[in-house]
Amino acid sequence: MKKLLKISLIFVGTVVALIIVAAIVLPLIIKPNDYKDDLVKLVHDKTGRTLELKGDISLSVFPWLGLGLGKTSLGNAPGFDQAPMAQVDKVDIKLRLLPLLRKKVEVDTIVLDGLELNLARDRKGVNNWDDLLKPRAATPAGQPPAAKKPPAAVPVAALTIGGIDVRRGQLKWRDATSGQKTDIRNLTLQTSQLQSGQPMQFKLGFDLETGKPVIRTPVNLNGDLLIDADKEILDIRQLQLSLLELTVQTSIKGQNIIQAPKLSGHLALKPANLRDVLNKLGVPLAMQADALQSVSFDTDFSYDQKADLAAANNIKVRLDDSTLAGKVTAGLGSSIPSVRFQLALDKIDVDRYLPPDTGKKSAKDSGKRKPLTIPIAPLLSLDADGSFAIDSLKVMGIRSSKIRIPLKANKGLVTIGPSVGQMYGGQYQGKEVLDVRSGAPKLSMDETMTGVQVGDLLRDADVFDKFSGVGNVTTKLTARGIDQDDILNSLSGNAQVSLKNGRVKGVNLHKMVSDARTAYEKAQGKPVQARPAATDEMEYANLTATAVAKNGIVTNNDLKMDGPFTRVTGAGTANLPKRSLDYRLQVLISENKSDDPVPVRISGPFSNLSYSIEWNKILEKRARKEVEKRVGEEKKKTEEKLKQQLGDELQKLFKR
Repeated sequence: MKKLLKISLIFVGTVVALIIVAAIVLPLIIKPNDYKDDLVKLVHDKTGRTLELKGDISLSVFPWLGLGLGKTSLGNAPGFDQAPMAQVDKVDIKLRLLPLLRKKVEVDTIVLDGLELNLARDRKGVNNWDDLLKPRAATPAGQPPAAKKPPAAVPVAALTIGGIDVRRGQLKWRDATSGQKTDIRNLTLQTSQLQSGQPMQFKLGFDLETGKPVIRTPVNLNGDLLIDADKEILDIRQLQLSLLELTVQTSIKGQNIIQAPKLSGHLALKPANLRDVLNKLGVPLAMQADALQSVSFDTDFSYDQKADLAAANNIKVRLDDSTLAGKVTAGLGSSIPSVRFQLALDKIDVDRYLPPDTGKKSAKDSGKRKPLTIPIAPLLSLDADGSFAIDSLKVMGIRSSKIRIPLKANKGLVTIGPSVGQMYGGQYQGKEVLDVRSGAPKLSMDETMTGVQVGDLLRDADVFDKFSGVGNVTTKLTARGIDQDDILNSLSGNAQVSLKNGRVKGVNLHKMVSDARTAYEKAQGKPVQARPAATDEMEYANLTATAVAKNGIVTNNDLKMDGPFTRVTGAGTANLPKRSLDYRLQVLISENKSDDPVPVRISGPFSNLSYSIEWNKILEKRARKEVEKRVGEEKKKTEEKLKQQLGDELQKLFKR
């Protein structure tokens, strides 16, 4: 037994001695720099690229099998920039020898110093690394390549890397198809030991340069993660991305990460002033100055590749004063994801996120609201079904509350509703359909408002601010177009209005007609211009009307309005694109029912209407009546005279 032990010790000692001798002798015998030309030729034969080894190659054997490279570069693909595709100032890779005897691979920290990558895409969409991914022909034409047995892969569990250390890295990206230019500078990456099934920490940092003029953005990413390739487990315990003032955190757990990944986790954006971030990135903002001051995001998420399903649950998005909560699921089995959702919003002022109204408008643009454009491309690729609940909403100046909106979208056909809500003291019901599948977008609206304070609605919608009344409004309208102007110019359909107990401010038809009577003598048959005072107003008990719209022109022929002193009928047109009115009223003073109705013409832009008492119409009517009266009197006299003459002739006849 002692002899066997002695032999074993001698054998082990001999092996150790041989390794020590090899560690000393091999670097003296093998001159790695003598093989530079062979390496350059090998790379050229395999890739067609030029390898330049400007620095010395160093070699160590024990206890690490190490390879060190000085300044090294790899040429670019044909047709691209003459600058190297990749170059590095220093590379150090070391492999521990003794663990190889146990079929384990232990690599020391890999050091890349001064790494620079120049990546590009030409106008044809070809990348400068595509040729490296394609095997080069190595057999004569017409002969199939010889079958090769793939080398045995090293088990992942047997591989250990001491870490990765990248210093002074740079990356350039040039895309000729889009003109995009992006630079990453001052790239650093440090990791702890990389070993399957063991946690690893890493820190990544760089400066991102984009845009013109160039905007530099510091980016930092650090995390703590575990990957077990044999068990197909992923555990990202904490991953944090910092970009300017934005901080995003996530944690992820995964199973079957190689065969069929199944992931779940949490994602959060810490509260941030998104407006400042976008300003620093040079992104133009066409919205109110107080918008995007505070934004945060928080959600649980999951992904199942086998089920082709992704989901976000317990969503909570905070946008300034608004909070959105709910859940969203997406089926990923087809080319267009199918989205299903249930979302609830406490309150939002949409106008806050639209371009501000500067008040500097030309006569042509007077009265136009903020631009609104229909996003056709996203709607064509949308398959959605869900519901929104909004407690308080303001959009285009119109306010509503307790809104419930079902929404369905199928590749360009979007149906909103039937929706319900409360607005201006009354109830709203409506349904809208938007079709962008072919040609100009088509829009249809079927809406009913009951018990609504119409005056407040018109004022907030910036249509007319001198009207009030409570009642019902029903509209059935259609339109075509890409933006708000197109929609107004093509608006067609009909509407019915029935209101009670309202006021019209800025005008008093009773007072206007009474004052105009005093100008009767001076009028001499011409229209009398009326100038109502700002304090004038008139009441009405009932108002009814129907209207027909065609290409933005609204026509009404049956207005009826009854007040305490006046009875009014009316007819005319409203030009919605130009926001102007051409309307004629027939005003009858109640206490003078025997008088003729007084014609009043209302015309001009909604914001500055003018009123004209058309006395010439009254005079024409009175003249006709006077003529008709005199004709009647003369006719009566003629008839009586004829009767008298006939009677006289009959008497003469009987006397004979």
